[in-house]
This record gives sequence, structure tokens and C-alpha cells, in this order.
Amino acid sequence: MGHSAGGAPSTVVARRDNLRGTTPVDAFLVIVIVTSFAALATSHVALVAGLAWRRPRLRGLLSLLVPPAAPYFGVRERMWVRSVLWALSLVVYLVARIVATRFR
Repeated sequence: MGHSAGGAPSTVVARRDNLRGTTPVDAFLVIVIVTSFAALATSHVALVAGLAWRRPRLRGLLSLLVPPAAPYFGVRERMWVRSVLWALSLVVYLVARIVATRFR
């Protein structure tokens, strides 16, 4: 490992050494986890906003506080794309997290 003039390890070499243990599968899982969570959060906000604009507006607030209520009310209000995206991104996120923890 490289050292700087003061004898402390240089951060560039230390970071490079930490990356040696990663595999392309690890990188792929990180990308899938981050992307699916971003899609889940975005679709949740879109569902909550759509429900808040429709009557009764209490469903929007309830969906914000109880996340599984969002796709339920979304389907009832015929917000198919948002609801399917919410459910699909949740499934992908959970499967990727399980794979990342089980096979690591």
C-alpha cells in the first residue's frame, strides 16, 4: 500500500485496494437496487400527488403515511401506470436486496 510523505496511507491507493474485492455482479446489484428504489420513490410521490388532487383528498394523505395504500387507492382511481410501476419497482427492489444479502 502506498504512503504519503508523512507515513500515512494515501487515500487513492487505499480506495483502489478496497475496490479489488468487488465483482461485476456486485456493481450490477447496486445499480439495480438504487434504480428500483428511485423508481419506487418517484412512483409513490406521483401516486400521492395524483390522489391528493382527487376527491376525497384524505386518500393522498393516508397514502403518504401508509405507503402500501398508495397503489391500492391508485388502482381504485384508475391510475394503472403509476400503480403498476410502484408494485413492479417494489418487487425488483426486494428481489435485488434478497439476492444481495443471501449470496454475498
